Amino acid sequence: EERVGQIITFGTMAAKNAVKDVARVFNVSLSEANEMTKAFPSKLGITIQEALETSVDLKEVAERNDINRKVFHIAQKLEGNHRQPGRHAAGVV
Repeated sequence: EERVGQIITFGTMAAKNAVKDVARVFNVSLSEANEMTKAFPSKLGITIQEALETSVDLKEVAERNDINRKVFHIAQKLEGNHRQPGRHAAGVV
């Protein structure tokens, strides 16, 4: 028991999560935040930049007003950063 440690994991901010979290900080309505994330292409692991280049609908939503532009700008900076630590379910050293 004295020589056992659990393995830490780090949850990272994916593209949609980053957009939704930043939108929440800017008091964007839930329906508009959902519209932002629903406009993302359904490609696994897509970045915000790649999504904006791929989806005309997403680009339109992102450039609709100043708040949306800020949300996407800040979300791109946060994307990939650690969001929260956790413990691996079965990882023991």
